[in-house]
Amino acid sequence: MVDLEIRLLFNQYTGQKISVRNDLKKTSDKNTKVKLKKDIKRIDKLQLELIEQYIEEVGSDLPLEMQCYFTGEKLYTDKNEILYNWAVAYNHGEE
Repeated sequence: MVDLEIRLLFNQYTGQKISVRNDLKKTSDKNTKVKLKKDIKRIDKLQLELIEQYIEEVGSDLPLEMQCYFTGEKLYTDKNEILYNWAVAYNHGEE
């Protein structure tokens, strides 16, 4: 169940990073751009910490969305499936 929680949080950070990148493209104010770039670096750091935590607690077989973090590939992650699997694990296998 820990693996699913880490994956959900990782995907949440990915969504935040996409939003900040879109804001960065739209803004022309230099101060705002600097702030948004710092936010992206902060989110990257948090994602790397989650990857480290995943490796420590689950193992080195990273899920695809974490592998894509390193390769730069874009991946559509079905968050509903992850939530469903988490709920099943939380209920000790009862659907």
